[in-house]
Amino acid sequence: MADLKCQNGDLVASKYGDLVLCDMSGDTYEDEDVIQTANNSILLRFGRNKYHNDLGNNIYNRRVKASETGLSMVVEECENAILNGDSRIQEVIDVTATTGENGQCYVQYRLLYLPSQYEDLEDDDEEDDDDKTREVFSSLYIDAFNNMEV
Repeated sequence: MADLKCQNGDLVASKYGDLVLCDMSGDTYEDEDVIQTANNSILLRFGRNKYHNDLGNNIYNRRVKASETGLSMVVEECENAILNGDSRIQEVIDVTATTGENGQCYVQYRLLYLPSQYEDLEDDDEEDDDDKTREVFSSLYIDAFNNMEV
C-alpha cells in the first residue's frame, strides 16, 4: 500500500490540490518511507501507540523550556525516537533543534539506513554494509516546549 508523501512534516499536494502518493519505484520510495517513519516517530507521544507502547518521543512527556538545556533534551529524545522506530536505521548522523515560529521547535536530522533489500542477507562483513547504506535528511516543526498533557 502506498504512503502519502510528506515533505518537511506536511502532506504534499499536486498542482490540482490532490494529495500525492510516494513513488513506489526505485530507491526514492524507500528514502521517503524512512523519512516518513522517522517523522512519525518524532511526532508520536511516547507510549501512545497501543500496539507498540515502546515507540515514540518522550519529549512530549517532559516539561521543557526553550533554552539550550531544553534544546539538548529535544535532540536526545528525537534521536532515541528515530532509532527505536525503525530497524533499518544504522546511525543518526546529526540532529539539531532550534526555536522556531510560535514557540515551536524546529528539528532537522540526517541519518543512515540500510535498505530493506540488504537487511536479510547473511553477511558477516559489516564493512560492506557501509557501501549499501543510504543517507537521508529531513526537518519538521514540533511542539516540544511546555506542552504537558493534563
